[in-house]
Amino acid sequence: MAKGKNKHTYLVVGLGRFGSALSTRLVESGAQVIAVDRVRARVEELSAKVEYVGQLDATDEAALVKIGAKMVDVAVVCLGERIEDSIMATAILKELGVPNIVARAAEDLHARVLRKVGAHRIITPEAEMGRRLADLLENPWMDKFIEFDDENLLMGKIKAEAGMTGKTLKDLAMPAKYGSTVVLVERDGVKLLPTADLSIEDDDEIWLFGERDRLAPLLDALETYDTEEKNMEESQ
Repeated sequence: MAKGKNKHTYLVVGLGRFGSALSTRLVESGAQVIAVDRVRARVEELSAKVEYVGQLDATDEAALVKIGAKMVDVAVVCLGERIEDSIMATAILKELGVPNIVARAAEDLHARVLRKVGAHRIITPEAEMGRRLADLLENPWMDKFIEFDDENLLMGKIKAEAGMTGKTLKDLAMPAKYGSTVVLVERDGVKLLPTADLSIEDDDEIWLFGERDRLAPLLDALETYDTEEKNMEESQ
């Protein structure tokens, strides 16, 4: 498989709902994907969406070599429920020299074993989705933010509320008050670099990067403000 310019080549092992969705999305983003599963029906279902898709047993080293596993930049082992197979496939991919191996784990012990046999990153989609949903239910503003691996660092954007309008970024003192940095200000589709004397206007969107614990009071207040404003509009 020839690589596209500046595009990674991925090997996705396991084409259940997670692996199929991952493969499809990567292809849509322009990446090159080799997708494999031992179940023919899954392979056939994905063949219309992914060019390089094949039926094989991922615990067979020779089969992995044959489909080009040694040449990929990233391998994602999506065999979360087939624990022995996922451990074996991860170990083989490590031996083949794949530089970045991501593996899906079913539970903590599985994750620890995967790390020991060579996985560079472990994902637990069900657990992560559960935590994400809990965050969204308790803190609706989290829908506009992404978490970093640190889990206490967030980045996202807020809409300027009335109390911010007319003030400069220096006046708002976001680092001192909320442990956050203004990364960007968007105004009518135009991106403005943050400077101390930049004055905030109505409907500006402010991109913030900072500590979750210190940002939470501001974001909770903004969420309350948005809810009250919406209720007032509906009552008129």
